[in-house]
Amino acid sequence: MANRDSSEKIGLRPLLIYAQAQTGLNLCATLIGLHLLYFYTDRKCLSPSLAGLAFFLALVLDAMSDPLVGNISDRARCYPITRESHRAMRDRLAARSAAAEEERAKSIA
Repeated sequence: MANRDSSEKIGLRPLLIYAQAQTGLNLCATLIGLHLLYFYTDRKCLSPSLAGLAFFLALVLDAMSDPLVGNISDRARCYPITRESHRAMRDRLAARSAAAEEERAKSIA
């Protein structure tokens, strides 16, 4: 496979082909977010403004952390620190956070 020049433009057809997978992922994330919003407001009686604020803060945090972690993983030069290890650390942190939230919810109920 020939190396591409970084200034070479990609056509519309390859962009649309690659975008198909992202469209499905975004649809799933949107449906989960809508279900969570319904759950928080109607089932847990959280005010819609607080639920919206929680979603907004999560999006802002994600928008700030993604480029930072991507930059760190791109600049990593030693073997143990790779993009996969960053993903593994992120997944462990998310699992711990979800478990802590579940324990907190059980203690409230």
